[in-house]
Amino acid sequence: MKKLTLVLIVSISIIAISKTTLFTYSSGAPSARTSAPGEKNCTECHSGTASTSGVTILATTTSGQVTSYQPNQNIFISVSVNKPGKMKFGFELTALAGTQHVGTFSIVDPNSTAFCSGTQDYITHADGGTVDSSGNPTWMVAWKAPATDKGTVKFYTAVNQTNDDGNTTGDEIATGNFSLPFGGAGITETATPNRLIKIFPNPATEKINILSASNFEHGIVSIFNIQGELISKSNVTDNNLNTINIQSLPVGNYIIELKNDKYLGVNYFNKQ
Repeated sequence: MKKLTLVLIVSISIIAISKTTLFTYSSGAPSARTSAPGEKNCTECHSGTASTSGVTILATTTSGQVTSYQPNQNIFISVSVNKPGKMKFGFELTALAGTQHVGTFSIVDPNSTAFCSGTQDYITHADGGTVDSSGNPTWMVAWKAPATDKGTVKFYTAVNQTNDDGNTTGDEIATGNFSLPFGGAGITETATPNRLIKIFPNPATEKINILSASNFEHGIVSIFNIQGELISKSNVTDNNLNTINIQSLPVGNYIIELKNDKYLGVNYFNKQ
């Protein structure tokens, strides 16, 4: 009987360890899994061969898509894939100039993105950002460019496209990268995403509330799609809290800008 008890305890322990390993990454991947030079990718834990196609990375501001960065410029970086038939996804993203991590990432949607454990140099999926029944997930983060010329900054990402069967087999890994060269010392933005304005609820279905700086008054609120195309524009007069109706917007991801003569605030929201 003692031998049987010991065997059962050992067996249960092995199962518990296996389950922990298997499901740990649903709320975020370990760092350095972006396929950047010297790094691994999702195949470190998931079976399959990494493909270098299928991932789209966009850099967007409220002026549209950008092809270079300015000092201290606030830019939204989006990562998306299109894989109908897959149900659950994960990703990781970093920004490098050569081998040096540059710029500053900010979380704009904590429901879908998070920092990798122990570092702010890597962005990964949060638990709420893994399921997409359409097979076309998009993750968006804010990135503040470095204050000086660091040369070309390259964004590296790896995306895990799973069949959600609870195993590491049958998954497909896609990697990609996107380059932003230095564009010169232009006019820098004066607001940092998610500091000047806060949006709630996010995601939202009918209305969003915009909480701005206490001394903000008489400005314009504009909504853009992630390609930087203007969707709507309206005046706001409240100096702190404004409510915007978004019922007519198609489901998707949007950038919102709150602006007057003194302030420029931006953030991101998801319409469901």
